[in-house]
Amino acid sequence: MLRQITLQPEELLERKFWKNGATIAQTIALELGNLGVNAKLNRAVAFLGSSDLQVAAYTFPTVGLPSLPNVYLGQHGALLAYRNANPKLAERICKHIALLKPKSLGTWKEFEAYRNPHLPFMTEVEQVPRLEEEGVVPKDALEEEYQVGWSRPFSEDEDRLLCQELLMEPDMVVGDLLKESGMEVVDFVHISYGEKE
Repeated sequence: MLRQITLQPEELLERKFWKNGATIAQTIALELGNLGVNAKLNRAVAFLGSSDLQVAAYTFPTVGLPSLPNVYLGQHGALLAYRNANPKLAERICKHIALLKPKSLGTWKEFEAYRNPHLPFMTEVEQVPRLEEEGVVPKDALEEEYQVGWSRPFSEDEDRLLCQELLMEPDMVVGDLLKESGMEVVDFVHISYGEKE
C-alpha cells in the first residue's frame, strides 16, 4: 500500500529541518544564498508505504547543496516509488520521468497492445465485427475490451510511462526495460519549475 502526500508551502516552510533544527524556510534561504540563486518552494511530495518500497529522486539540471545531501534542486524533477530494482536502474527511470514528463503509468494491457504487431490499433467501435469475421478478435468480443489503449501507435506525445520510448534508447519502451529487469514501478510524480500544481 502506498500513499502520496502533497504539502503546500505554508505547511512545509515552518517545519523544523531534521539536521540542524532550523525551519525549512531558514535552511533553504541560507543554502540558496550560498549558491547565489533565488527559488520558490511551491509544494513538496512524499510517499508513505510499506518497508519493501524504495524511493528514488532525480532533478535536472542538478544543483547540489553540500549541507543537504538528500535534497534535490533543479528545473525538472521526479520522485519514484518502486520495488525490485537496483538504484542505478531506478535513477535511469527517474531521469526519464523528469525529462519526458509522463502523466500516468498506463496498464500492462495497453503495453501488450503496443508490443503485439498482429493486434490492430483500433480507432472505431464498428471495426470489431469485421475483425471478428477475420478471426483477429474472438467472436462476441466485448467492444470495450478492444478499445482500451489501442487508439494510436507509438508517438512523441505518448504520456503513459509504460508505452513511452526509453530516453536515449528509442528502439525500446519503458515497459520493455521494466519487464526485462523485474522492476515494479508503484507510483511516480513529475515536478517542473513554474508549474501551477
